[in-house]
Amino acid sequence: MDGPPPNFPPHYNAAPGQELPVIRLHPVSGDRVLGLLRWGLIPHGSRDPKIAWKCINARGETLGTTPSFRRAYRTRRCLVPANAFYEWKADGKTKQPYAIALRDRRLLAFAGLWENWQDPTTEQWIRTFTIVTTEPIEIVAPLHDRMPLILEPSDYDHWLDPEHDPTSLIEPYSSKEVVTCRSAHGSTSRRTMMLQYLIVCPHKVQSDLISQDRCTTFGGN
Repeated sequence: MDGPPPNFPPHYNAAPGQELPVIRLHPVSGDRVLGLLRWGLIPHGSRDPKIAWKCINARGETLGTTPSFRRAYRTRRCLVPANAFYEWKADGKTKQPYAIALRDRRLLAFAGLWENWQDPTTEQWIRTFTIVTTEPIEIVAPLHDRMPLILEPSDYDHWLDPEHDPTSLIEPYSSKEVVTCRSAHGSTSRRTMMLQYLIVCPHKVQSDLISQDRCTTFGGN
């Protein structure tokens, strides 16, 4: 598709199992391409798609050795755009959601992995992704012991290129511009609180993530 990046509807409670915008490299042209992938990675050789619910997040420290992620880590890395993510803090008998974002509300890019999986019954190809996590920075630590791996724009190419070793990028985000605030969005239902991270997806993926005049939506393997 030619032209600017398409607008996607906002997801204030984006959840595993939903299809969300993800940026990856086209295997032929090498361009960054934007497409909707399902949150919850199904490893290529898996026989049971239910494993996706166990692969919502991937610990950055063990990507190269964890069987579910090591193949994708070598060759299928991606960017997951978001405005913020949610975590919950106990407040008496309830849990209060907090939004974690950049102070100036710039778009974030989480490090992710994606994979192709073919349903043995329907032979349909399903593309899925997981969000890489690291230890939390100081401001997030009171809310959770993990957080998404946030990449700087200067590191996008390094993370996406399968010819590069991205090990040096797997560390807590160093920016002092991260803020937290009590959020009015988000359900506190049991189902929602079981989710480790919720993405607030952007209305429009910014041009620095696509980094090309032509925006391509890619449906290949």
